[in-house]
Amino acid sequence: MKIKEADLRSLIEQALRVDALIKEDVSAVQTVGDLKALINAAIRKKKFKSAAKSGVEAVLDFVPGLGVTKSVGGALKALYSLPDSSRPKGPLGNLDVDDDVGKIVDDSIENKFLNDLSSELESMSDDKPLTDLNMTKLLATFIGDEFNKRTVSGF
Repeated sequence: MKIKEADLRSLIEQALRVDALIKEDVSAVQTVGDLKALINAAIRKKKFKSAAKSGVEAVLDFVPGLGVTKSVGGALKALYSLPDSSRPKGPLGNLDVDDDVGKIVDDSIENKFLNDLSSELESMSDDKPLTDLNMTKLLATFIGDEFNKRTVSGF
């Protein structure tokens, strides 16, 4: 596999940014931009298989499924479906859906929600705090929009 010099530079810059950001502390992921960088690092790590243990890998090990993601949607799915007992501390934990709500919602609805959200994430401001993205509330709003204002509540 050949890699262009510009792609290699981008990969290195991104890895350094994410490693500096995280330093093995998932609570350092505070904004949508931080999340995008983490997801892109996970995708690139899978593509280019770096050998060195890094802050990125520490976070990827902490969030099951994130280390093998191939897309933004896959990363959101990994974060979305964590058991509540494994929810990351800090703002990254907002991306996990309440387990009981997840049991109620059909997989096809969850998948459509995650696909829509991954598209929206790309256009969100990098400065938007992750604390503004409560995944369970976003899912409830999505269901209400899709099903004539009927939704889940009580979480």
